Amino acid sequence: MKKTILTALCAASISFAALLAAAEPAANVAIIDEINGSVMVNTGEKFVGAVEGQSLKAGDRVMASKTGTAVLVFDNDCRKDIQANTMVIIPETSPCLGGAWASQSVGAGSTGVGNAGIYGLSAAALIIAYIEINKSP
Repeated sequence: MKKTILTALCAASISFAALLAAAEPAANVAIIDEINGSVMVNTGEKFVGAVEGQSLKAGDRVMASKTGTAVLVFDNDCRKDIQANTMVIIPETSPCLGGAWASQSVGAGSTGVGNAGIYGLSAAALIIAYIEINKSP
């Protein structure tokens, strides 16, 4: 019984944390300083064309196409280049101050899915909690 309650509480906590993370407005931590070619930004819904001077928050994704590059400038004047065929996730802290700089290569057909991962995790956690709560003792 204790294991069931603990599992349900863990699942509910994960769901609650994911929903809070998706709902919390974050502070601007960077701007797009230079854009060459096709560069897109995803702030949670979908990828749209990036604009020079655009503010970015932690968790935003910037993607350069095969013909695109960009330069990001963080609050402490830290500059990071985004090369062609690359997507980066904006960290909470400037990469020059130790923030985790996550980047990956992207190929043809790669697109963002917004907060689908967070919602999927929340749904899975709720289903697990429901199953564990309703198990016969």
